[in-house]
Amino acid sequence: DSTEPPEFYTTYVQQIMDIIVVCAQQEFRAIWLCNQRDGVPKVEATQRLSVKVNKICDTIQQQLRTGMMPHERDALIRNVLLQAVPPLMIERLGIDGILANVPENYVGSIVGAWVASRFVYKHGIDASEVGFFFFMRSLIGDASPGSPGNGRENGDGAPRKRAAAEFDGSVEAPAEARPRLA
Repeated sequence: DSTEPPEFYTTYVQQIMDIIVVCAQQEFRAIWLCNQRDGVPKVEATQRLSVKVNKICDTIQQQLRTGMMPHERDALIRNVLLQAVPPLMIERLGIDGILANVPENYVGSIVGAWVASRFVYKHGIDASEVGFFFFMRSLIGDASPGSPGNGRENGDGAPRKRAAAEFDGSVEAPAEARPRLA
């Protein structure tokens, strides 16, 4: 009858807080850069970032429902969940357990919000479609069914443990594909 919460709860809460802090830091950097580089007032930069993230999020969710090949959708969902969901949930449930227990529209929301925010916070409000293509390609990889890098296994066929080791949110398109800064 201890008043201390269980270790699972404490760890889970800390991991959620860590995710929130990282996201807030990324958002701050994006707002600050927009303000310093382009002279956009911070309130306006916040609004513009929000609009851009929401538009991309909505588009991704629509594509997950109707516009992607099943193997590409599966690779994207699995790779993003490995990075977006607290590690404790991955350890306890695994990706298959999460997919079995979380409604499909919630999974789509997680994927859409994670991809959209990471892309916009990293590449800015005026990022190009080419930059987004390279960003998405890094998340999907070679998603042909049964091929290494399809999001389900490492090159040796062993299950992938954590995609974050491969993608930390800092992928950049080649210099010629990045928007030029004035």
